[in-house]
This record gives sequence, C-alpha cells and structure tokens, in this order.
Amino acid sequence: MVRLVIFVQKTLSMLSIINIVDILKGMETNVKDPDGPSRKIVGTKQVLRALRCNQVEKVYIASDADESVKLSVVDSCKELEVDTEEITTMRELGDVFGISVGAATAAVLKEDNSSQ
Repeated sequence: MVRLVIFVQKTLSMLSIINIVDILKGMETNVKDPDGPSRKIVGTKQVLRALRCNQVEKVYIASDADESVKLSVVDSCKELEVDTEEITTMRELGDVFGISVGAATAAVLKEDNSSQ
C-alpha cells in the first residue's frame, strides 16, 4: 500500500512538472518579446524585487528550498494576492525555467509591466 501511495505521488508530481513545462513552452511566443526581455525570472532576490514592483503574474517555489526563503516569498505573495505553485525540487524548477542549476523560486511576469 505504501509503495502504491509513493508511486501515485511521484506520478502526480511528474504530471504537474510536465504541465508546467507545457504551459511555459506554450507561452514562448508570448513570453519573449522580440524587442524586449523574457517574462520569466529566476531567483529569490529577483522574484521578491518583482513582487515589490507589482510585476508578477505567478510564482513557483521549490518544496526543498530553505524554509525561510519559502516563507518570505509565500508571505509576499499572500500579501499581494499573487498565485503560487509548488514544484517538487529546486533542480526541477531550474529545468522548467530553462537553467542548468536548481532554483528556490522563479516567476512569470505580467504581460503589461507599465507599473515599473
């Protein structure tokens, strides 16, 4: 029974990762403006900075990230009413956002960042 539960949890986790990757890949035409930067940011400092500037559409947080990092980002997201999604590991989050190292947090920026 325990093995079945672990198998189901791992399968659901992988499906979640696959869905996020598909969503981000589907956004590629919208994410990159030919004349501007990507709408994806990676790293806690960058995510917190973008949150303070009201530029974030959604934040992704790695489950295995340091608790203090997770708390500061989650608190900011709750305060600003920004959606969050948890990813299983920092490595998987890095892969989803196209970097070769792990990341504790990452975000997708709003399309219209006129509030900069």
